[in-house]
Amino acid sequence: MPILYDNLRRDCMKKLEESEYCYIISDGWSNIRNDHLVNFVIITPGNRPFFLKSVATDGTKQNSANIAAELCQVIVELGARKVMGVVTDSAPNM
Repeated sequence: MPILYDNLRRDCMKKLEESEYCYIISDGWSNIRNDHLVNFVIITPGNRPFFLKSVATDGTKQNSANIAAELCQVIVELGARKVMGVVTDSAPNM
């Protein structure tokens, strides 16, 4: 199974590399143990969205400053010139 994941991730990252721009979609949620997680999905033109990663906030308060910091890390990871927009849910802290 790890080989399949590695191949799929490599293909997705290649499509991202080849794309002129992308969008980041972010959404937070809590699992059954009430651990808070934030998911990041990437959309590039002409391709299907793909899951980039999920980050456990480990008790970090999800205020606007911390959310912005998490998004900035993803933007830096992808390359700031490539990111054209960010979509979040409608929570007040967004």
